[in-house]
This record gives sequence, structure tokens and C-alpha cells, in this order.
Amino acid sequence: GRRGSPSCVSFAMRASALLAAVAGVGALTTEQWKRRTIYQVVTDRFALGKDDRDTCEEVGQCQWGNFCGGTFQGVTGKLDYISGMGFDAIWISPVVEQVPCGYHGYWAKNLSAIEARFGGEDGLKELLQAAHGRGMAVMLDVVFNHMGPTFFYPHNLTYDMFDPFDKEEYFHGSPAYLDHEYANADDIDQRQREVGWVGSGQGQTPDLAQENPYVTKKLLEWIRDMLVKYKFDGIRIDSSPYVNKTFYKQLTAGDTLGECFAMGEVLVGGKHSQEVPYIASYQYTPADAIGDAAADGVEGRILDGVLNYPLWGNIRNTFATAPGGGYKAQLSDFLWQWGSMNATFSDIGACGNFVDNHDQPRWFVDSPDPRTYKSGFVASMFLPGIPIGYYGSEQGLRGSGEAPGQRSPLWAHGYDTEADLYKFTRRAVLARKKMLDGIEADGDLDKVLNITAVDGGYLSFQRGSALVVLSQLPRPGTQETLVTVPTSFLPGTLVCDALAAEAYGVCVTVTDDGTIQTGVDGVPKVFLPPEGRLVGTGFALALS
Repeated sequence: GRRGSPSCVSFAMRASALLAAVAGVGALTTEQWKRRTIYQVVTDRFALGKDDRDTCEEVGQCQWGNFCGGTFQGVTGKLDYISGMGFDAIWISPVVEQVPCGYHGYWAKNLSAIEARFGGEDGLKELLQAAHGRGMAVMLDVVFNHMGPTFFYPHNLTYDMFDPFDKEEYFHGSPAYLDHEYANADDIDQRQREVGWVGSGQGQTPDLAQENPYVTKKLLEWIRDMLVKYKFDGIRIDSSPYVNKTFYKQLTAGDTLGECFAMGEVLVGGKHSQEVPYIASYQYTPADAIGDAAADGVEGRILDGVLNYPLWGNIRNTFATAPGGGYKAQLSDFLWQWGSMNATFSDIGACGNFVDNHDQPRWFVDSPDPRTYKSGFVASMFLPGIPIGYYGSEQGLRGSGEAPGQRSPLWAHGYDTEADLYKFTRRAVLARKKMLDGIEADGDLDKVLNITAVDGGYLSFQRGSALVVLSQLPRPGTQETLVTVPTSFLPGTLVCDALAAEAYGVCVTVTDDGTIQTGVDGVPKVFLPPEGRLVGTGFALALS
């Protein structure tokens, strides 16, 4: 990890590291984040505090939705709800003061102030203190690429509304959205992407000119101050590919971030939308990179990790049913695609795994059967990577296929801790923790054994002590299929499905040839030894 003045306070999972973190020593490194499980919230939509009120109906002139009333205090009040699922980290949306309609946090107005409608500076400090007091890490969402739209009510023809970027020289062009390249377009090159404006219509956002020394200086000072003042444990960087990689080299050099983990979002349209080498280049750009991945003339490490959008697409295609039924991909397609990702990312275990987020239609829009979501969630949870759950998925929120449909307020649905998906999420998260507890060496965290795919049957793999068996829904009218799955367990080892609702689940014994037999019917399974020690692994586990 990076060295320098620690600008993050961490709570490591093991007892010795936890004591050091509570004392304010050290920071949450990449390897420590790999052992975390993140719950993502949109602050304005997750929970109301005791003095907050629902303002969702007060849309005004905001065509994509307005502030609904969720606050930091609301999040603080629901930390038990979050930790009750086993999550030990939260990712909150950007916190600085916003232009009108910026409920999501991505339309900054003033970097030196915390948005009052989210609860202000005091509310943010209270959230960080409460989370850290529970041993939970906090990831801050940040935007280095742009500020908020200038033409949202009232229309503004200058940049003097912004702090600290109040002059045209700090941006790529004047505040007139129709005069700028559409940075999300499919047919542009990397240079156009980096100077173009993200967003569409009146939502186009003024693009910051990081090549201006003042802009870079102020951005680096700002994030350093945020980390020192509030003690965030990591950052997620919005719109990463719209900023030249030379900026990220400066961001991660010296003591700006210290040990603080940085994960980028690489989401673009067109040819790069699922292109693994391009997306992976924002974690590490190899010397032999070509095309847009090499356009910035920068090599080597860029960011600690990136959101694994290729895995997201692969999971959706394989385990979410397509409109009208069926699947877009077979299990063998998933295996091939994952092998390509694993070979291309410099550290796939430091990438963020997810099935839902604030930018994409929720899983249940097109794939309403909860078994399909459970399979996708388990794939994201147990494959190498840092799993990220999205608020409301544990309650089966559906929303609509267009933003802000995937950002509906959770309080309108409720926080049912007896809901099937809530309890399933808890079992999956805790099973992952038990798997990782048995992997003592950080260098072994991302090892995957016996990954196998049989079309029409199952996809299985083993990490540490966890054997994961996934399948697609059977055709209507067919029963579960009995399959033989390879394992790395010793013959005679008893293993039980940790995801089953029954205590200890369904248990099977590993045969003399190192396999187990189990039925597959579209319901994911994670087999773990219920107790005792596996000879030669040094692993001990109790499912209690």
C-alpha cells in the first residue's frame, strides 16, 4: 500500500488490527478492504432521521427528481439494520454542497461546505463516529471530473457560483451545455472523453480542467482535508475515465491519500462499455496497452481498484432472466468471461463486485424471481473482489428501468429484518466472513480452485473452505438435477449448505474421489465444514 501520513482511520477484522485502529493507528489497506463487505446507500434516499420529513413529492423543476429528505442522521439510525446483515462497511454518496436538484450528490457547488440537506458537518461527523464505534469502515464517494450543472434554475451564464472553481479557465469551455462534446457518446476518442461534459441536456456537467495546476492543487488539497477531518477509510471515484490518468498519478503519489484505498468507477458507453483491458487499465496500465487505454501516455499502477463492471454484466447475463424468459448466456460463457477478467486485471480481488447500484436498473425489474437474484448476489459475494450490496435489494425493491427509479426511498417500503432476502443476505455475508477467516495469508485471498461449468447443470468453485455451487433456473416442469461437483476437501469431510434457512442446512460427505453430490434447481449453495479442523489447512470453523 501507499505510505505517508495516515489519512484514514480503519477497523481491521482481526483483533490485533482492531485494537490498533481504535487507537487511531494505521489505515485500511487494500488487503484489509478485501476482507470487508460494503453496503451502498444513496444518503438522500436511504433513511430519515428523527427530525427529517419526506419531501419526495416536492419535485419542483427537477426533471430527474429532487431531494427526498434522507440524511446522515438517518443512516446513523439504521447502522444496526445494516450491520444486522453482516456488512462491516458503508459507501455513502458525495457529501459536499450541491446545486439545485443534486439530491444524489454528484452535482457539486461548493467543495468547502457539507450539504445542509444531508445533515451538514455535524451530522457527517456523528455518522463517522457511530460507524467507527461499531467497527464499520466508511467509503466516501468523490467527484474530481466535474461540478454541478450551471443552467439549473436559475439559468447561470458564469461559473461564479462555484467554490473554489469560479472562473472559466478552470473548465473545458464556457457554461453553455449545447456547445460541448457529449462525453458519454459512443464514437469519441479518449481525448474527447476527457474534455467533454458528462450528462445530457440540461444535466450536462461543467468539466474540470485538471491540466490547470490550480485545479489539481485544489482537488488534492480538498480530498486530503476531507480524509484528515472526517477520517474516511476509503474513497470511490466517480466518472474515472473522464479524467486524464496523470491526475490519478498525482492523487496516489506522496501523502495525499496516505494508505487510503481508492476505487474508481469506469463506466462509459460504446465499444468500451464491457471491454476488460480498457476498464482494467484504470487499476494498472501495462506498457503494452493500446488504443484508448494507452492514450494518456501513463503506465503502471493508477488506482487500487475499480468497480468490476465486466463481472456485473457477466452476472446479469448468466443469472438474471431476460425479458420474456431464458438467459442471455450459458454457464460456460460465464466461466470463459471470468477467466479473461482474472487474467487481465492486475488485482481482481481489489475490484468492487456488485449486482445492483444507483446507476443501473435494479435486478428485479427484468428478473423478478428471487432465486435469480440470490444466485447473482452469491456470485458477486464469493468470487474474488470486494462485495458491494445496494440499499433496498434486501427488501426486493424493484423500481423502474430508468433513473431515478433505482433510487426510490427505502422508508416508503420499510426495513423488515424478517424479510426472506434480508435474512438470506445475512447468511451469505456471514458465510463469506467465515470463508475469509480461514484464509490467514493475504496472498491466498484471491485463489480460486476447481472452477467448473457444465451447461444445463452447474457452475462451481472453491475459495478457502467455501465450495460455491450456482445454477440457472430449470425449465418449467422439470425437477432439480443431481450433479457431482469437484472439491478440494479431504475425503470424508462433512460440509453443509450455509445458505439454507434451516440450521446447518443440508449436509453431505465428501466422497473418496473428492467430490460431493447435490441437487441444483436455480438456488445457490455454499458448502462449509460446520465445525472442526481440516487436516493440512489450519482452518477451524463453527457455523453458530
